[in-house]
Amino acid sequence: MVPGAHGTGAVDPPSDAHKRKRDADDNGTQPAHSGRIPQPPPPQAGNGAPINYLSRASPARLRLIQDDSDAFTDILSLIGDYEGVLSRHESLAANLGAKLTAPRLLRAMESLFEGTITVIPDSPYRDARASTIYKPTWLEVIAFAKSHPGDLNLIAAPDGRRVCQFVMKNVRVEISEDDWRLIMSSTLDRFRLAPARPLEEDEATELATLDILEQPVQTLIKKADEVARRARQLNYHLSGRKAAINSRRSPPVAQQGSGFQSMNQPPARSGGPNPGYDLHADLLQQFLVPAPQQALSSASTASLPALSEPPRLRQPTQLVTPSTRPSSVHADELAAYRDHQSESAEDISAAHRPLIQARIEKLARGDPISPPCDRCRRLKTSCVKHLTACQGCTRKHAKCSWKGVTDEEVA
Repeated sequence: MVPGAHGTGAVDPPSDAHKRKRDADDNGTQPAHSGRIPQPPPPQAGNGAPINYLSRASPARLRLIQDDSDAFTDILSLIGDYEGVLSRHESLAANLGAKLTAPRLLRAMESLFEGTITVIPDSPYRDARASTIYKPTWLEVIAFAKSHPGDLNLIAAPDGRRVCQFVMKNVRVEISEDDWRLIMSSTLDRFRLAPARPLEEDEATELATLDILEQPVQTLIKKADEVARRARQLNYHLSGRKAAINSRRSPPVAQQGSGFQSMNQPPARSGGPNPGYDLHADLLQQFLVPAPQQALSSASTASLPALSEPPRLRQPTQLVTPSTRPSSVHADELAAYRDHQSESAEDISAAHRPLIQARIEKLARGDPISPPCDRCRRLKTSCVKHLTACQGCTRKHAKCSWKGVTDEEVA
């Protein structure tokens, strides 16, 4: 009998019974998660639908994607401001404008001192650089007196007054005798500011501020992830179309290797009319100019004076004559002009915005923006640069637009 076996007939379970079962994703393939975007397979000849170059579903122009968006720049600058407050160990509630208790107690404590803090330079030649000399606050003086009580002693000044002088952070500081007595007494201990200890009220305010900020930050993270996911998906689709076009444009391998070329075969076309032609620059210029609306505007302008004339009395026979057809044509043109007014304004603003934004990036903070944005024009205020937009639009969390600007002002 095998050692350890009993007469009950029980069989030990196999050693691999407790092993983890093999997942379907253990074969080296990546699981199909909803948040992960698969890259399109490499295109093959004739596997994709042909591109329709003749028509489009929407008559409106597709806006050109810009890599210097103001929204991302403003968000990154705002996040940097919050990170700066956290790295300096400052209060977010105080920087956002909350009324805390500690600053009020500090102002009340500073009002008890009668004199001022005087910094004595080491030599008279340092008076010209007095603005760069370190000058402590009353709270720092109180904290220094608590940690170095033996360094604060009264001495006789040259004018006969008794003052207290001590060296603090490599500078000589002088305070009056009355202020020295106030510091050495236990009167200031009731403020609980030196050494600095956070107050319970301020900690509750800071905690509530963090709760308020967490929700929009989480929403911002979700929006940023969605933008990144959709942008990656668009990039994959753009790469797939580019690869498909390149595969169709590449000549067959058999023709590449053969040196014979038929006389009837047309020569290969070059990328442009001449070697110095830049197709990308030409396309960017076409994408950024406003949509052609001159023909529609001229036809509509010609019809406006006829509509503004006073109505004339017409005979009943004139209602069936062909002379009434031009008026209906004018009415149709006017209706089409009104329908395209809002669309043309958006196209003009979208066309002028990249050109004006390129000028704004070269300006320094506080320089005037020319031409001014629509908001500054309407309010008749000065349009000056703040971060990536004008000062007024940045404060109102708005976006600068130039719908009312003309081509002459942009030029």
